[in-house]
Amino acid sequence: MSTVIINTYRNMFKSVKRNLTILLNMVICTSVIFILLQNYYYLKDRHDDYFTSGNIASHFEISFADEDDGGLYYSDQLNKTPMYYVGQDLLKTMESDPRIMLYGLTYSNFLPEDYVDGVNMTPYAIEGVNEILIEQYHFSKNTQDAFELKCDSGRFFQEEDFNVDTDDPVPVVLGYNLQEVFKIGDTIHLKNEYYDDRAVVIGFLEKYSSINAWETVNYMDDAIVVPGDFPRDFEELEKNKERKLGLSSDEEFTSITSPCIYVMDETMDLQKYVNSLTAKNGFYTLCVQATDGVEVTETKSISEKNVMLIAVVTAVTGIICLITLGMVLYNRALEDLSTNCIYLLCGIPLWKINTSIILEMLIWAALSCIPACMISQLEYKKLMVSPVLLFAFSAIVALIALIPTLRVMKKVNLDVFVRNRIIV
Repeated sequence: MSTVIINTYRNMFKSVKRNLTILLNMVICTSVIFILLQNYYYLKDRHDDYFTSGNIASHFEISFADEDDGGLYYSDQLNKTPMYYVGQDLLKTMESDPRIMLYGLTYSNFLPEDYVDGVNMTPYAIEGVNEILIEQYHFSKNTQDAFELKCDSGRFFQEEDFNVDTDDPVPVVLGYNLQEVFKIGDTIHLKNEYYDDRAVVIGFLEKYSSINAWETVNYMDDAIVVPGDFPRDFEELEKNKERKLGLSSDEEFTSITSPCIYVMDETMDLQKYVNSLTAKNGFYTLCVQATDGVEVTETKSISEKNVMLIAVVTAVTGIICLITLGMVLYNRALEDLSTNCIYLLCGIPLWKINTSIILEMLIWAALSCIPACMISQLEYKKLMVSPVLLFAFSAIVALIALIPTLRVMKKVNLDVFVRNRIIV
């Protein structure tokens, strides 16, 4: 064992210039490996944070990538151009996909004083507040399913509720707290200088029902939920009939101009999916934006692409360093042939000489990890990559670089020693 240690010490301090070259190559190679591992574990940490903590988005809003395209499509809708029908086909394709669900959702506010027909709002008054704003949610057919909303009493909307006749009141579902004021079957009459419309209460939401959107939890205990629009603009409805748009109020509510999408497959890259549909149909460019979390494309696809790019750079740089290091060690082995032959003549076995060379390279691999660890500690205040793992990769690189050297060492014998002496 002493022979191995002595020879290792001799190799490390025999030629400072040559050993600095070896160390520099090892440092560069270890650094690029460290960058790859550091980024991989950082992105994996972020990815796991979103995917395991429930932060992955399932609700999205879709809009035109260019605002001018929105105006053009509105004109297409009014004039029923070929592009309008392309948009309808696009919606049908999305609606038929079992991984997603299209729905509509908008908000508005109005005063409870507008509710007449003998309903007393006094029990619902808030002390010190003169006017009470009730938040109104406008739902399409699939909205209640997209947010998994249920009724505490009564029922939720059915298919026919979204296409009621203009002479019939609009069915509405109220928040849990409004049971203090209304009961199922009550008529709500909204009348002011602009509107005159009626609604009928068909159910009350469960307590603490909520909608999560734009990093805000919107509780609906004091809200009113309507299918489509309430109050209805009867003049606009008549105009639409004259234009013969061929759409019910709910179909207009979930058209390309203002739809939301609920994604049931959390591994789905929705933007990529929408891009493929618009490219296939020749439609305007659309973009999706997550409303309740982080898009898969941000945490998964981009992370994977970043790791892939860094891996390619690491591989190229590592191969260059590996070749350079291998050549340096190979030339050193040729220079040390005579010395190693003398060792053999003195009875020192070849395996001890090779062991000393391997031990030396493992020491260089360990030393090459120090700069990377110091930089990580200074920049990130922690080591995301285990030094043991980093050393393991560095050791593998060092051992691969030793392959040419070990092949040379297999040829070390007395004949080689004599020939070298004669040539000299």
